[in-house]
Amino acid sequence: APDDYVARGAALFPQARWSRLTLPDAGGTAELRLLQPGEARAETGLTRVRLDAEGRVVAVHDPLRAPAGNRVVDWMFPLHSAEALGLVARLLWTVFGLLPALLLGSGLWLWWRRRRR
Repeated sequence: APDDYVARGAALFPQARWSRLTLPDAGGTAELRLLQPGEARAETGLTRVRLDAEGRVVAVHDPLRAPAGNRVVDWMFPLHSAEALGLVARLLWTVFGLLPALLLGSGLWLWWRRRRR
């Protein structure tokens, strides 16, 4: 049952809350995604536990204890989407996103003023 997968996977990380369960596929593995305190992905988490059809743990990905290269990769999407650093990062990313439009508008305005003369 889905509750059994969640209970067995969450037992490995008692401080985490589960965010997603993917039921067994053709290969017979289920994936439980958990969110531990201190992870870069603030909404869904990067901790993953794979379980076979009988509920045995097949693989575990713990981003807080991963090698440095994996940590860099784990931070890429949360930084890209501004999920990692909260409201301050989202506002900063919004300003950076609007900056090209502002530069285009000011450039057109200067061109139009010069052409009018």
